[in-house]
Amino acid sequence: MRLFLGLYVLFISISTFAGEIELKGTYQGKDLYIRNPYLRNSDSFCVTQVLVNGQSVLENPKITALRINLSSFARGEYVTIKIIHADTCTPEILNPEVLKLEKNFRFLDLLVSNNSIDFSTEGESLYGRFIIEKKFTNNDLTTFWEEQFNVDAKGDLTLNRYSVEPKHDPGDNTYRLIYQPLEGDQVFSEEIVYTSTIAPITFFPFSVTNKITFSDYVEFEISDSNGRILKFGNALEVNVQDLKPGEYFVKIQNRYERFVKK
Repeated sequence: MRLFLGLYVLFISISTFAGEIELKGTYQGKDLYIRNPYLRNSDSFCVTQVLVNGQSVLENPKITALRINLSSFARGEYVTIKIIHADTCTPEILNPEVLKLEKNFRFLDLLVSNNSIDFSTEGESLYGRFIIEKKFTNNDLTTFWEEQFNVDAKGDLTLNRYSVEPKHDPGDNTYRLIYQPLEGDQVFSEEIVYTSTIAPITFFPFSVTNKITFSDYVEFEISDSNGRILKFGNALEVNVQDLKPGEYFVKIQNRYERFVKK
C-alpha cells in the first residue's frame, strides 16, 4: 500500500463533515499534498483512512506528509477522494490554491497575420478540438462559414498556444474559431478580419464561347443561376463548350464572378 499519493483536480468540490473530507474532480496529473497531524495524547495520527473512488488505498498511515500518486487513472478521469480522520483533528491540504482552481474555457487572444493564425486558450478539457472557419459570400450575397483547418486541443487547464498557416484570399478575410469539447457546448470566438494585399486571380472573357482562362492556377466552381454546381476543380483554364447559353457564376478564391455563355 503506497504512502505517497498524487492528485490534481479540476472543477473540484471539497466537502467537510465530522471526521471526513471529500474531494471530487477530474485527474490532471498533478499532486495533492496533505499534512497528517500527529496526536500526542493518543500517540496516533489524524488520518485513519483514505479512499479513492470508494476503494481504500491507505489505512492508519503513520506519516505526517501524504502525497498521492494516481497513475492508474487517465488524465481527465473523474475521481473522488475521501479522507477519514479523527474527530479531534483536521488534516491540512497544503496546496488548496491548486485544488480550488476552477476555470471555464475561454479564448485569450486571436491574432491573424500574413503567415499565421495564432490563438491561445485556458480551461480546456481533454479530447476536444478547434475548428478554424472562414466566412464566404454566395452569389446572392448571403454568407456562410466554411472549415479551413481543425486542430486537436492540448487539454491543459492553464495556458495553451496554437498556430496554423492560413490560406488568405485577396482583400478581407473573416475568421472565427470554434472550440468543441468532448462533452458540453461548443464555444465560438469573436470574428477577426485580416485584409490581404495578395493580387486577386482574374479570368476572361466575361462573354465566352469555348473556354474561360484564369490569370493563375486556382480552385474554381462554376454554377448556374439556381446555385447548382456544374463544374469544379483546379486549373488554369476551363472548357465550357458543353454549357447551354445563359448566365453562370464562377467562384474563385473568396468571391463569385458572373459570366455569360454565348
